[in-house]
Order: sequence, then structure tokens, then C-alpha cells
Amino acid sequence: QGGFTSISSNDVTLTSVFRNFFTEEIFSLIVDQTNIYGKQKKRRNSRTNTNRWEDVITKNIESFLGIIIVMGFNSLPSMKYYWSKDNVFHNNFISSSMARNRFLEIFYNLHLADNSLEPKSGSTNHSKIYKIKNFVEILLRNFQNNYKFGLYGSIDETMVKFKGRSSLKQYIPLKPIKRGYKIWCLC
Repeated sequence: QGGFTSISSNDVTLTSVFRNFFTEEIFSLIVDQTNIYGKQKKRRNSRTNTNRWEDVITKNIESFLGIIIVMGFNSLPSMKYYWSKDNVFHNNFISSSMARNRFLEIFYNLHLADNSLEPKSGSTNHSKIYKIKNFVEILLRNFQNNYKFGLYGSIDETMVKFKGRSSLKQYIPLKPIKRGYKIWCLC
């Protein structure tokens, strides 16, 4: 039988499982790259010093991800509604975790790689997944370190729906989801 290798069955909590994959290394990457991008973006868009980027710390990113998870199962028409004064929409957990403007500032500046270091298209180091490559490599290593594959399993493909523009997007007419990213999964 397969399963998690670093957590005993008595100690399994949602947080402990999450922390096995989202390690300090991942949080450090997100914090560092978000701060780099936030400063670059503010410098480009600001003519005065009054609109400076306020650095994020690990606690901010933890709160941000927690809010994103809650938004996933408590869906509203717009992100801004979670902080609404209208009791129909208001979510006390989210509004007490982080101010709306701070959440949106992190949301619009969240980054996983420094754009200024991206290799030019056509160069030998160029990668279509440059912006997420380090993140995916760390996450893959964490999965490999924390999960022991059991006797039963298979590899299958799945489509993740995506309608935007991307050179990675595929069109497979016989799939229920015809356009999007094709991903290989260990099942």
C-alpha cells in the first residue's frame, strides 16, 4: 500500500499534510519573488515615492493561500465581495485575516520567478515554463520525498480547461475538455 512517508497515521491533519508539500523553501521562493516583482512593478508605475511596495513575509503568504482555499469552497461573484459590509456576502474569516487592498496587492503581484532573468526566446536556456519551473521542481521533490507509491497505480492524461492564449495549450477534439493543458497524472 502507498501513502505518506513522513506522517504517522495518528498525526495526520490537513495542516501537516499541506506543510509536507508547501515547505519553507516554497514559501521563501514565493516571498522573495513576489517582493522582487512588487518592487519592479511599483518602480515602473509610480512617479512619486508615496506608492511604495510593502514587502510580504511568510505569514502574509500563508494568510493569502488560506484565503484562496476558502474562496475555493465559498464562491462569490467577485473577490471584493468577501470584504463587503453586506452580510449576505461578508466572510468574517477572510476579512479578519487580511485587508482587501493588501490581498489584492499580493494577488496582482504574486510571482514565482524573476522576469528580468528570463532567458530570451530562442536561446538554449529558454523554457516555456520558466515562470513556474523552480516552484514545480521544489513541489515535485516534496511529493517524491513524502509519498511512497503503492502496488496499484497507473499513469493517465487529463485536460485542464484553459481558454486564454498560451503556446502550451493543446486542442484534443475527442476529449470532454477540448482546449487546455494536457497533464500526465500518477493515479
